[in-house]
Amino acid sequence: MKKLGNAIKGVTCFIGALLVIGHVLDVMIQWLEHARFWRIRKQKQELRAAKKQAGHDATARRRVAIITGASSGLGAAYAKQVAAWHRKYDVSEIWLVARRIDRLEAVAQHIDLPVQILAIDLTDDADLDILRSELRQEREVDPNFQVSMLINCAGYGIAGASTKLGYQAEKKMIELNDRAAVAMTDMVIPYMKIGGRILEICSIASFRPIPFFNAYASTKAFLYHYSRGLRIELMGKGISVTAVCPYWIHDTEFVGNGDGFHFPKLSSSADSVVKWSLRDAKLDRALSTPNIVSKGMYLMKNLVPTTIMEYFMVLMRVAER
Repeated sequence: MKKLGNAIKGVTCFIGALLVIGHVLDVMIQWLEHARFWRIRKQKQELRAAKKQAGHDATARRRVAIITGASSGLGAAYAKQVAAWHRKYDVSEIWLVARRIDRLEAVAQHIDLPVQILAIDLTDDADLDILRSELRQEREVDPNFQVSMLINCAGYGIAGASTKLGYQAEKKMIELNDRAAVAMTDMVIPYMKIGGRILEICSIASFRPIPFFNAYASTKAFLYHYSRGLRIELMGKGISVTAVCPYWIHDTEFVGNGDGFHFPKLSSSADSVVKWSLRDAKLDRALSTPNIVSKGMYLMKNLVPTTIMEYFMVLMRVAER
């Protein structure tokens, strides 16, 4: 019995040591990444200062922020806050992308920067070609044209069992949450330079499988892993990618009520999520968890087995009812 107890104690200490070492290495790598981005941005500032001394007008550059899903919720909140702090994020112009032109026009009225409205459906290849052509034409007319920020907010979720929602509903989520986000990202990267920032709006749902919210969680898991991998690929170009993983946001329209839904307590506001995620993006962080609950869920992701969390999610759903 004593030997068994010692064996269990030894295994526990070993696993604990591995967790501690893993987290220490994670923090060290993050600091090394921050240092690399800092050096890249410092070189950019020095180059800009040299051009200014040589008589080139650096302020003449068009620096665009492209925000999808900008007609309401998070997208509209990002547009307003980026415009309010445009110098901080190296932005001189904002492009608002969504389907509803009336909503986009309403958002544009609150922005003091030049605004371009693009009322397109991101799940339609023909509409994506319109945006692709617009970018190409802008670069041909103005060689200094560049995209400083891409914020992919377009997306939605439907609560309910997969068997009840059906293929068509789940297909639409996949097309908007994943296919459209990847298409936008690939389209915009060639127009970004050192210092560019990409924010992919994921969710804490990306951390675990979620029964009865399965398709949505799966689309966000794809986008989360895509964002983290893309960050490494683009690091050498000086372009940062931040996966934004908030908890429930109560003042958005993104959730469809496929099986009855009530926002849980401690849900966030769009303005709060935008504020904290922009700060994280400014710091070139790989991940933004802009709420105490989302931070806790990320820690649980690494500590609690997936099977336990799956059934915990089911119990939470039952309790909410």
